[in-house]
Amino acid sequence: MTSSLRSLYTDPTRTLEVLREFIQQSDERQVIINWLKNALTQFVEAARKHEEVRVLGIGSGSGEVDRCVLHQLVSKYSRVYNRVIEPDKMQINSYRKLIRSDSELASVEFDFRQQTSDQYLESSCNNKSSSRFDIIHMIQVLYYVDDIENTILQLYDTHLNENGVMIIIHVSGSRAWYRFNKRYENTLPVFRHDNSTGLDIEAVLEKHHIKYQRTILPSYLIIDECFNKDSQVGRLVFDYITETNHTVDTAPNDLLQDLMQYLKSPDCSYLREDRRVFENDLDVFWIHK
Repeated sequence: MTSSLRSLYTDPTRTLEVLREFIQQSDERQVIINWLKNALTQFVEAARKHEEVRVLGIGSGSGEVDRCVLHQLVSKYSRVYNRVIEPDKMQINSYRKLIRSDSELASVEFDFRQQTSDQYLESSCNNKSSSRFDIIHMIQVLYYVDDIENTILQLYDTHLNENGVMIIIHVSGSRAWYRFNKRYENTLPVFRHDNSTGLDIEAVLEKHHIKYQRTILPSYLIIDECFNKDSQVGRLVFDYITETNHTVDTAPNDLLQDLMQYLKSPDCSYLREDRRVFENDLDVFWIHK
């Protein structure tokens, strides 16, 4: 790694600013929500009649995607229990604010746990009492766990009810993120425990003979402004892609030029309605027990 570079995640304030700009410049959240609405509608229609449904969200952030999940459930079940695992206090506060303003979710029982997924699974193991859930979702989370295989297996074996579903959404293993991370894996700071993709998740499921359906969700991230060094939007988006704090200010010029050229290449991006967009495709795994 180039010594002048620092991981974005060493600066929580900058990280939150970067994530907010990513949401503005990408269609990822809406793509995920649209897919979940359709998938969960089918799940609810096919489900056996139950009084209660139990949901576990791992890394739920500020709750926008969770809210979509819960909206699909409240009209079907008389009781909805939703456990939220999220390590960031600011995100939990935003989540609480979001649901307070949504009268449709007034009947949902929320259980907030300020923990990482690893901490949650360890505490569940130590307590010898693991609650089971009908729906478990991990959306853009598995990059940050210590052991992807163990996390999936523990949740599937110990926390997922029979006839329940586990939903995993992760960067695609055959798209731009994989190529970008491979090219710069020894150059840019590594915060995540690995640069895993959907291929790694698929390998775990295949190895343990866990049945699943895999879907690729096309998504994009507008990166026009990344090529304007004076653009604050571009600087934030650049930091999101590189996971580096203030990339434009700290990267050596030769590396910065190489990054910009590679982002413009067909390996990473394409033109969409006269805008340069990064290929942000996602792998979705629907795992029915």
